[in-house]
Amino acid sequence: MTLKGQVVQFVCTVAVESPLRRSAENLLLAAGRRFPTSHAVQSFARHFGASIMRREGSSFERIATFSSGGRMRCGPNGHIGLLSLQHYFLGTITGQTEDERPIVQFLNSAVRPGDVFFDVGANLGFYSLYVGPLCGMTGAVHAFEANPTLIAPLQASIALNIGSSQIHLNPVAVGRESNQNLRLYDPEREGCSSFYAHGWLNKASFIDVPVVMIDDYVSSKGIT
Repeated sequence: MTLKGQVVQFVCTVAVESPLRRSAENLLLAAGRRFPTSHAVQSFARHFGASIMRREGSSFERIATFSSGGRMRCGPNGHIGLLSLQHYFLGTITGQTEDERPIVQFLNSAVRPGDVFFDVGANLGFYSLYVGPLCGMTGAVHAFEANPTLIAPLQASIALNIGSSQIHLNPVAVGRESNQNLRLYDPEREGCSSFYAHGWLNKASFIDVPVVMIDDYVSSKGIT
């Protein structure tokens, strides 16, 4: 860890242990929603999130609420919990270079009540949870996620949106032929596992997951 990272970690640890912990969290929430692509804000979000998870242990829980009204649960799930906390603090998907807010703006203008939305490779479910209220109860979101380590967190988040969204979770891969299997390498890398054996993956760790073709899925569900 760099000296800058050590300083940020120290400041966050002190803030979490102080009586002003809730005020510090609210301040970081405001900064994250206003400056989600700032490297400094992202760093504080990571370290502050890790500190509150350590402090609260198994009782830790936060709810990320997006501008569409969609909600994501952030629970004590180790690395998955830390990833979801970035959505809690920043309100979107960001990283060192990407900024997906323009995609969200497009979805706001393109998706209407009654629409059907397919989220292929749902990961933590940001797009499914965001778009769910835009489709509304007359529409539906069909989320596909092949990595079994992500299914329970996804189910917990989907449960928060009952009444405002119809989100259907499918623990399968999407491919060109149904009733087959694909090998998923390094499933412990949430968001970075792959069906292609990249050199940086742990190829000794893998699972075989079932495949569905979208056309077959649409036909079986009667989706028009």
